Amino acid sequence: MNAFSLAPSPLYPRIEDNLSDQIVDVFYEKLLDDYAVYRLFSGKSIAEQTAPLKVYLKAKFAGLNNSNREAELLDEYFMAAFARSSVKSTPMASDFDFLMEIAGGKDTRVLTYLCDAHTHFLKFKPDDFHYDVLMKHLSDTLTELSIEEGLQHDLMELAESARNPVLGRQSE
Repeated sequence: MNAFSLAPSPLYPRIEDNLSDQIVDVFYEKLLDDYAVYRLFSGKSIAEQTAPLKVYLKAKFAGLNNSNREAELLDEYFMAAFARSSVKSTPMASDFDFLMEIAGGKDTRVLTYLCDAHTHFLKFKPDDFHYDVLMKHLSDTLTELSIEEGLQHDLMELAESARNPVLGRQSE
């Protein structure tokens, strides 16, 4: 497990708890309404999925700088948002993946986990397309909520900096 940590930055004091909650609520609605990404999320209610994310963001915006606590909070979020209570097996996809690996036709990569529960997300094999959708919805959310342009830029930059870790790639 590789604990990814967002370093404290000047933008944290500029985000109040209620603003953070508003951003998450509107953003999540957009994600769950988008066919391209909604399948990644668990069938839990939006409140169940967003509550741990809100706790994590509030802790980070308040200056959380403890990697163990951060991993715990991320575990709670990934479990709530991506873990399934009943896993549907997909033998054809698994067999195909296995055959492609044997035949050498599939590029296998080593995944780097943010926390143990990150595996629930990475099993869906998200890629840059999915992250681009996320970034578009975040941008639309910030605009819709009339977030000040400088803060929008900082939040988008922060979200972009998490691309590789969220997708399980080692930071360069």
